[in-house]
Amino acid sequence: MERRPVARPAETRLADGVGLLGAGNRMRFDIIWRYVARVVTVSGPDEKLRWLMRILVRRHPHVVEGAGAAALAAVIQERRH
Repeated sequence: MERRPVARPAETRLADGVGLLGAGNRMRFDIIWRYVARVVTVSGPDEKLRWLMRILVRRHPHVVEGAGAAALAAVIQERRH
């Protein structure tokens, strides 16, 4: 079985930094495949990410981009399961 990235339509515009689109796709995929034990997908509207970004700004003195909020969404989702 060949290991390769699979194109999927983006579900978010706010966390576009987590995508593998563009030049260097194969290299990034190879690095992820080698070092990442598990991938968690997060689905839902950008409103969820906006809400998490507001929470992070209020509780910590840092501004977080959408990709950072997506990582937090993955942690919250995994804790619920």
